[in-house]
Amino acid sequence: MSFWSRLTQRRALRRKARQFVRTLHAEPVESDVAWLASLDPGGDEDHATWELRYARLALGVLAAERDALDDSVPAAVAHAVTESLSSDRRIAAAMLPLAERQFASRLATYRDAVARKHAGDPLDQRLGRTLLEFASHTEVPDQRAVDRAGQIVQGYMRSASAALLELFGRASLPEDVRPSEAYQAS
Repeated sequence: MSFWSRLTQRRALRRKARQFVRTLHAEPVESDVAWLASLDPGGDEDHATWELRYARLALGVLAAERDALDDSVPAAVAHAVTESLSSDRRIAAAMLPLAERQFASRLATYRDAVARKHAGDPLDQRLGRTLLEFASHTEVPDQRAVDRAGQIVQGYMRSASAALLELFGRASLPEDVRPSEAYQAS
């Protein structure tokens, strides 16, 4: 493959990753923000909004890691998320390092919740508890709250997977070929 072909492919990958991340920056539904804020004694809707934004971004990165056609996609998506934070007009320049740390913390915690399959809880409940731990300064509320939070964040992951599929396509291999074998052949 020529230098120009590789350069063109890298540029296309970055462009698609930025486009994917733009879909992740959709504002949370107002009723979800109000509900999440109502669980905290302070009722801070701004905090609830940011937790939902961080959750959508983190779950978008995790969807890319899980569903991407190749390893370059999640790396490009993670880079695009970092770029998007630095250009987000809702984040003051002086607060950018804090926003990046907060996002990294949420990403790591959501990643752990996804990987913690042995816990016995379904994924939506693990993700819901994670959202509630970040959003509320009190103990995790009742099961109904965990269920609703889980529905919200599972919805984020499903929509991220759908956007990823739309932008990057679906892997198509013969049934008798494993992805690792196809990679080795190329």
